[in-house]
Amino acid sequence: MKTLFLLGGLLLMTACSSMTNNNSHRFLDVQAQWIRQIDSKLSYDHDKISRFTPIVYKDTVIAGGTQGGIAAFTRKQGVLKWRFPVEHGVESSGVLYNNNRIIFGAKDGYIYSINADNGELVWKFFAKAEVLGDVTLDAGDVYVLSGANVLYKLDADDGKQRWVYSRVQRSRFSVRGGAKVLVKNNRVYAGFSDGFFVALNKDEGSLLWERRLGKGGRLEDVDTSPASIGNKLFVASYDGALYALSANDGGILWRIEKGGYSAPVVAKNDKLLFPTSEKELLLIDANSGKTEHSFKLKSLAASPKVVSNLWIIPQVQGSALIIDSITMAKVASYDPGKGSLAEVSWDEENKQFYLNSNAGNLHAVKSMWGDKRARWSWQQ
Repeated sequence: MKTLFLLGGLLLMTACSSMTNNNSHRFLDVQAQWIRQIDSKLSYDHDKISRFTPIVYKDTVIAGGTQGGIAAFTRKQGVLKWRFPVEHGVESSGVLYNNNRIIFGAKDGYIYSINADNGELVWKFFAKAEVLGDVTLDAGDVYVLSGANVLYKLDADDGKQRWVYSRVQRSRFSVRGGAKVLVKNNRVYAGFSDGFFVALNKDEGSLLWERRLGKGGRLEDVDTSPASIGNKLFVASYDGALYALSANDGGILWRIEKGGYSAPVVAKNDKLLFPTSEKELLLIDANSGKTEHSFKLKSLAASPKVVSNLWIIPQVQGSALIIDSITMAKVASYDPGKGSLAEVSWDEENKQFYLNSNAGNLHAVKSMWGDKRARWSWQQ
């Protein structure tokens, strides 16, 4: 059995928020509206990492906990609506299907489909190993990668297996995680812990091409989910580099010698936001591969969430940062306690984001611009 490495120690902190300004009268007010424990029992295990991105559904927000399963809360007050228990918990993200189902993989080795209104089980599929990859949904089919380097395609309605593709793990050592696959133009693109990135036929699961991205070291995993613009794919290995590949044949268009764990994100004007394994956030021109800006981070970070001109970047240690993409300055931060590796979800109606922390808590965080001139002198 391979040895799995957790991504850094976690700091015990009290949830709070802080505000900065960008040398003007404007400031970003960031405050927790409510904080709720996802699992039914409080855990003091400091080695858990949550990567489940909260799902906004009707008047509900749904999140997975690393100890006990899935829970749903009302978006405004955080009132518990239901819980779906899962032994050993849920680490990776799920998807909303058919407007009323949540499909996700769990650490007990099953892939589940449950009713999003009441948390009742619809179906489950045994993947024979803990499921650490995020779920991808495409045209009524589910794609998910297990911790044993096995990629499954399932029918989203009944959970029946369509095909399976597997690779041999060459090393005993691996970064704990799993890539979310990309489905595009009748192809499935996926990274594996052996350092390879592959393209498969969507209908049959047969191999079309493969490209080795890892350097062959101890932690060569391709855990970053691919991003794409046109015919370009953007993906990185943990110990290697960020690559721009041709979707047709996997040819290398450009590369940056920075590895990564979290997926690059496409921002405005063909720009990429890439959190590296060297504790940086890079702003990259997707066409040329030129790094236009670099931000120092405290630790590994989740994939940024782009909300208008703001980037929200959770970190595995410390605060989630909020950066103004126009001024390239940090305008606020929010400390959930023990950090997070889950991408946040944005609630446009309530002007708040939801953050799933490594402490097992779901945070609803209001984010609003204000004017310092409207405040009393002692509030400045």
